[in-house]
Amino acid sequence: MTAAGPDHEKGVAMSSDNGVSRMNEEAHGGDPDTPTRFAAGLQIATILVDDRRHIFHFDKWAEHLTGFSAGTIIGRDYYVLFGTDVDFTDQQADGTDGADESMVMRTMPLRRADGSIRPALVQTRPVSLPDGTDILVMQAVDVDRSRELRTQLSMLDGFFHQSPVGQVILDEHLRYVMVNDALAEYNGFEPSELIGRHMSIAVGSSDFEEYKKMLLGVLRTGEPVIDVKVTGFSRRKPGASKVWSATWFRIKGLKNREMALCGIIYDVTASRIDFLSEARTRQQLNLLGLVGELQSQAWDPKRSATELVEMLTREYCDLAAIDVSEEYAVGVDAGRRRRESRLRTLGASTVLDDVHAQRLVETPDLDTVPGSPLLDHIMKTHTPRLVTKASDVDDIDIPGWVWEAVGAIDANSYMGVPLIARGFTIGVLSCMRTGTSLRFNEDDLEFLQTVASRTALMLDNARLYREAKETALLLQMNILPSELPDSEEFELVHRYIPGHKGHRVSGDWYDVSIQPGHSVALAVGDVVGHGIAAAATMGRYRSALQALTTVGLEPAALMTRLNEIAETFGEANMATCLYVSYDPWRHRCSVVSAGHPPLIVIPPEGAARLVEERNGPLLGGFTDARYTNTRLDTPPGTRLLLYSDGLVESPTVTLDEGIANLMSAVDRTGGELNDLADAAMAVAPVDSHDDSTILICELRGLHRG
Repeated sequence: MTAAGPDHEKGVAMSSDNGVSRMNEEAHGGDPDTPTRFAAGLQIATILVDDRRHIFHFDKWAEHLTGFSAGTIIGRDYYVLFGTDVDFTDQQADGTDGADESMVMRTMPLRRADGSIRPALVQTRPVSLPDGTDILVMQAVDVDRSRELRTQLSMLDGFFHQSPVGQVILDEHLRYVMVNDALAEYNGFEPSELIGRHMSIAVGSSDFEEYKKMLLGVLRTGEPVIDVKVTGFSRRKPGASKVWSATWFRIKGLKNREMALCGIIYDVTASRIDFLSEARTRQQLNLLGLVGELQSQAWDPKRSATELVEMLTREYCDLAAIDVSEEYAVGVDAGRRRRESRLRTLGASTVLDDVHAQRLVETPDLDTVPGSPLLDHIMKTHTPRLVTKASDVDDIDIPGWVWEAVGAIDANSYMGVPLIARGFTIGVLSCMRTGTSLRFNEDDLEFLQTVASRTALMLDNARLYREAKETALLLQMNILPSELPDSEEFELVHRYIPGHKGHRVSGDWYDVSIQPGHSVALAVGDVVGHGIAAAATMGRYRSALQALTTVGLEPAALMTRLNEIAETFGEANMATCLYVSYDPWRHRCSVVSAGHPPLIVIPPEGAARLVEERNGPLLGGFTDARYTNTRLDTPPGTRLLLYSDGLVESPTVTLDEGIANLMSAVDRTGGELNDLADAAMAVAPVDSHDDSTILICELRGLHRG
């Protein structure tokens, strides 16, 4: 072997400084005398020996371990540290790491500068440098200090995991890194269920966003927060409102880099009832706000009921259900309902994963609620009930299976409140809490009555909306033509889809009639507005147009006269209309429009195009409005597309964009008229709430057979 020179010493020393010694330095801030820190036990001395067994690198951790300075030890034989009877080429050792057989580890006496001997765990490994020089890398740890470290780490582990106070470490994204058993138990989770997940998975609070901002502020500024009171509930036990005292501080790692947040949490609910009362008020106001949001979107009773009970079990209780009278469920008017009525479940929800809880809430769609004497009592007496113990319902014969179920889920309180809408009791809203959840009290009962009054009105409004939609749709479908005329001069297809949001049936209408002389009149119109009034006005327009068509007026004169008649329809009288008269003798069409989307023409050979007719004002808008004909040649094989704005326009799609999409779809399709109609309906905006109507006519000219 060749002796290592100064260049070797410099190169290996740099390599060592970039390795374990550097890690030790970062861990202790460059100071080896840090015995009060747990990381002090990680001091690893690094010594490099050349092929003559002379020491040529001796780091400061080696100085600290042995008491020798680098200046007094470099160049000397390693025997000065380990004795002349030690041969590091001997492979007998305490063991290896199993990955590299050249690495040897043994426990042996280490001589210090003061003459004392200290046991050390020494690891050696031969290394070949790039120039072919062989050296020996020696790393040593004080055995006593290593044992002390293990003891300290064991104590630290016990301090964290066995503490009766909740302790947690979150990363910079507020995800769980470490959580002790106490805090996991507060939240109703196992520690392993939380690691790596955001803290919001376990904790809910009406002030959660503010709480999150506070924690991110601690991470950003390093300023701790001490004994801040936090109100909330466990996601696993949503009814159990709690007050926690929380202390949070930032912890740093290597090179003073921010690593995480450390929190110390303990339950102070019993001593802070006032704080809990304020939190409960905030929670109730938040819940009422959510109920208000549901009210604004209540179009279907069952869906509204389901969304409400799911919201309650998510934010307020463990089980919730809405049961309504059988007559209400099937749509019988309140004034004609029987006094004795069976109940049906309209919506039910639970956060409990328990077969008994599921039995209490899971019933088939609108199925009759079995064994519900308590609900029947609330319905008949129109009186809310709060049950916190069995004796509270001594006056009611509760079925045995119900007692069995509530016992199995450890129910601690129940509330049932009548749903009264417009003077009639339509059902019961029920809530239940279980286990360690905070029991319901009189304040909760008063709050639930407020929720019930809004819920009852919401459900009854939803019923009225549903009935109005059904009535308007029935009226509209009876007014629209049951079938279109058939002729050798033309071929027709049409599609009509009613508006689908709530009771928003619009006033779309269409008609086709054959006039004297084989001419054909095509019309599509759209009454402004929705519901029964729009459907009725649509019927008036269609009847008036049919009457005017038989007179033989030019299209422009016909539209002018129709506008004058619209003045007699009352207030909800405005409408758009596109009217086309086809002359099969001359193969020509006359077109007139009253504020309607333009006609699309597909010639026998060529792409679809718009007819830029002179668009007049809406019908019913101006008494003295006048309209003008637009004439165009339509040779046999020409196709005309009349449609309503619901097919091409929506809150997210402009009229021009929708028309362009429609023209592109029909250009791609071609073929049979039915295929063309299907392609046109397929491009209707998904968020359009208006009726969608299209009438397609292929013109063939006069048949002379």
